[in-house]
Amino acid sequence: MVRTLWLLFVAFLRVGTFGYGGGPSMIPLVQHEVVEVHHWMNEDDFLDTLAMGNSLPGPIAIKMSAYIGYRVGIGNTGSWVGGALGAAAALLGTNLPAIVLMAVLSLIYLRIKDQPKVTAALKGARPAVIGLLIWTAYELGKPVILGSGQKGWAALVGSWDRLLLTVGAFVAATFFRVHPALVILGAAVIGFLIY
Repeated sequence: MVRTLWLLFVAFLRVGTFGYGGGPSMIPLVQHEVVEVHHWMNEDDFLDTLAMGNSLPGPIAIKMSAYIGYRVGIGNTGSWVGGALGAAAALLGTNLPAIVLMAVLSLIYLRIKDQPKVTAALKGARPAVIGLLIWTAYELGKPVILGSGQKGWAALVGSWDRLLLTVGAFVAATFFRVHPALVILGAAVIGFLIY
């Protein structure tokens, strides 16, 4: 069992170390380690795990590593304790690189945060981050609000319901401080009733 826990830890440590760009970028790395290197799952099992991970809230790589670790651990020992240890080993491997790098970065940042060049760099980065968030909202919102097929004003007139839901969600979250989860739940209920 100790060897299996070590293999889980090292496999997911590689995923956590080389998976830049967030959870979705880690999926091919997880697949390589789990399906091709260690043969803990076949392709169909991996796709089922991916589908299950996408259906739950939270980062996909964390959910997948916990499930795969649990499954490998329980398959090795036949007990839920082995499954819990496997999940812990995989989760630690996935998260350890980010934890270490954030700790080191925090220590460095705390020492240099008041330097004029660092302050100036952060002042320049903030508007860029806002711009990227606006671009992301635009790219994600365009097909939802405008729909497919129509262009310009015709698309807006034909999708007044989606536009109204978008504006309503923005107003509820921004001006009335409604929790985002409640906004999403409310929009889902309205969508269920309308569509």
